[in-house]
Amino acid sequence: MKHNAIQPIATVLPTFFAIGLCLLCVTARADDDSELHDYTNLDANYQRLLAFKPKKDPKTGFIVGGMNTTETIRGLTAQERNPVIFDDATFRRTQRSQTLGLKADERLVTAESLAKQLKDKSCRISLPNPVVTASPPALTDLYAKCRTSVFSIGEVRDCKGCGKLHVNTLGTGFVITTNGILLTNYHVIKSIDPSFRVVASAHDGKTYAITGVLASNQKYDIAAVQIDGSGFQPLPLTKNNATGTRIAIVSHPRGNQYYLSEGIVTRHFLDHSLPSNRSRHIMGVSAEFAVGSSGAPVLDLMGNVVGMATTTTQLDGQMVLRGCVPSQQIMDLFSGSTPE
Repeated sequence: MKHNAIQPIATVLPTFFAIGLCLLCVTARADDDSELHDYTNLDANYQRLLAFKPKKDPKTGFIVGGMNTTETIRGLTAQERNPVIFDDATFRRTQRSQTLGLKADERLVTAESLAKQLKDKSCRISLPNPVVTASPPALTDLYAKCRTSVFSIGEVRDCKGCGKLHVNTLGTGFVITTNGILLTNYHVIKSIDPSFRVVASAHDGKTYAITGVLASNQKYDIAAVQIDGSGFQPLPLTKNNATGTRIAIVSHPRGNQYYLSEGIVTRHFLDHSLPSNRSRHIMGVSAEFAVGSSGAPVLDLMGNVVGMATTTTQLDGQMVLRGCVPSQQIMDLFSGSTPE
């Protein structure tokens, strides 16, 4: 009788164990807010767990993998990612070397020449279609994808003291066409000393001369400039930027190159601080940025530009309000433009 009583329990134990593993997998993955997944299909998760076969590293003796050595129990489909360590000093050396080459080739344009082109005007260009997906990528993937489209805007000056050429980061910009149309803030270009020259540097330090202003709007602090290059990866624009939209910003605060921050759109409002009783539409965000971030793209989680970083306002040392140009105003600069 005892044998018969124990036998049913032994029969159902594997079932309870399997269910427990499924729930453990689901709970662990649900704790990860960086990705959205469908956890309702427990049968599918269970089948994947059954396929999980850990392997032992012959050198270390450690268990290193399962279905694939890069997969983990916590996020079955997530690959292990090593951090990209950015060396600002190396970036600056490459940027300076590239700029010296541009100077030798007489391809640099003075800020004075660019400032004269800062007139309220629009232009027609072909814009890339917005990205639409039901499953946005993780922030790690978004950063890797979009940072190649983000540039560091620098002023170039010949130092009278040491006799060397210096490149100082003033702002951020991003390309919206393959042939090098780059967006940044109006004030970034306007604020540069007239005798200095202006360059845009990619994440690998590759540096391009800014050769002209194609369109600009002082009220909304937008400038579309041309950089001397081609084959760029443009960022698409979208008007889907309602309050509560999750966003990320890649910028260069105080010269800290390619800094990623995240947050949400906090509100849309009318700014009445302009002279002549004019108002403008501003989008607030909670993602951090600072001096050097002006002109940075505000991205949704699919990599579409929903705005551009512009201003910060400190409230009596308590908090910082961060204002951005909404994508609606950016796209108005290219009224009549058509998606590619």
